[in-house]
Amino acid sequence: MLNYFVVITNATNAFLYESVTITEYLLFALFIWVLLKSRKVKLAIVIASVFYLIFYGLYSFFVRKAFLAVTVPIGIETILILVFSFYYLYEQTNDTTTLFIYTKPAFWIILGMVLYLAGSFFIYLFSSYLAESELKKFWIVTNIFSILKNIFFCIGIYINAKPSKESLQYDLEISSQN
Repeated sequence: MLNYFVVITNATNAFLYESVTITEYLLFALFIWVLLKSRKVKLAIVIASVFYLIFYGLYSFFVRKAFLAVTVPIGIETILILVFSFYYLYEQTNDTTTLFIYTKPAFWIILGMVLYLAGSFFIYLFSSYLAESELKKFWIVTNIFSILKNIFFCIGIYINAKPSKESLQYDLEISSQN
C-alpha cells in the first residue's frame, strides 16, 4: 500500500519511500521467522534484523545524499531475506514429515519472495547510478518480478484456502458418526 501511495501521489518524500523497504523487510523476515523451527536461526533472524534496522537508520541519516539512493540497504535486505528463505527451504527438505514441499502454502510464498528479490536485486542495486530514462527501461523487469511474486502469493493463498484430502477425510468420518 505504501508503494502504491508513493506512485499515485508522485511523492518525493524519501522517508515514505524508505518506509516501503523497511516494511517489506520486516514483513518478509517475520513471515520466515514464524515458519522456522530452529530456535538458533530464529534468534539469528532477530539479531540480523536489529542490526539491519540500526544500519538502515544510520545509512539514511549520514550517508544518503539523494532521493532513491538506498541501494546499499536494499542490497543488504535482499541478501538477508534470500539467506533466510534458503534456510527455510533447507529445513523443509530435511523435514521427513513433509513428502511434497510444494503442497505447503508457505513454499509458494517463499518462492515468490525469492523470485522477486533475486530478479530485481541488480536493478534496485544500481537504480541510483542510472539516469531516469535508463531506469524506466529496466523498471519493467522489476514490475514483472513483482507480478510473479503476487502470482506465487496467490497460489499459496489458494492452497491454504483449499481443504486438504486429510481434513476432508476426517470431516467425513466425524459427520458419519453423528
